[in-house]
Amino acid sequence: MLMRKWPGNARQSDRVPVATRLAGAAAPCLVLVVVVALAGCAALSGSQGDKPASAAPSADLRIPRVLIGEGMQRLRERRYEDASRIFNAGIKFAPESAQLHFLNGLTYHLLYQRGGDGKKDLAVTGYEMALAIEPAHFLAALQLGRLELEARRYAGAIEAFRLAADIDPASGEAWMGFAAAAYYARDLAVAREAVRTLAPLRPESALAARLAAMVHAGLGELPDAKMAVARYARLEPEAGARAAVAPRRAMGCLACRAADAAY
Repeated sequence: MLMRKWPGNARQSDRVPVATRLAGAAAPCLVLVVVVALAGCAALSGSQGDKPASAAPSADLRIPRVLIGEGMQRLRERRYEDASRIFNAGIKFAPESAQLHFLNGLTYHLLYQRGGDGKKDLAVTGYEMALAIEPAHFLAALQLGRLELEARRYAGAIEAFRLAADIDPASGEAWMGFAAAAYYARDLAVAREAVRTLAPLRPESALAARLAAMVHAGLGELPDAKMAVARYARLEPEAGARAAVAPRRAMGCLACRAADAAY
């Protein structure tokens, strides 16, 4: 299977803390959310995206489900190396299981965040394999966007977040990631459209307000930037974070002058 080539090669030290926070990047605590989401759906019972061979004995079909359950338990325990071994074993039994490929990609993603630079491309492959099997796999598209954004591969992040937003147009997470990726790619016109779509989806999100302030300031749209800053100041509970929006450093070098004027 031909996989897409994603631009750029970023080292672990090159990650973008502000960008990943804005996009809600996958932190270890997110694993529990993902595991819970999957536990009650197709991960254990099969889905339209999982295509086991029809001639396989029923016992063979049960094995991947058992391995998924065991691997998910290792994720809950944050034993990511063990989870990876289990999911890889499951893929040997069910190579066309979108859920197994997604969970394998997620596990490699978490290992990458722990410092395993060599796991990044394996995570990309896992997410892409899940999407190749099940093109409407929202979590695979969303996590792929987050991974690419962490690695500063903005073109790939934009593509993945756009796909996630197409799959679920009401997802604030997808639109926030899309806007952040476009902002850091310096495609501010696209970022503006994304933050405008995001606003009614996440009206009480401090991060969405902060991102809107950055985008509007970068475009020189000072009234909109000022309103976004005021909204962020109202929504952000931490005084230190609120104070960081006013200085130049909060808006990024592209928007320094506009941000000062807006504030």
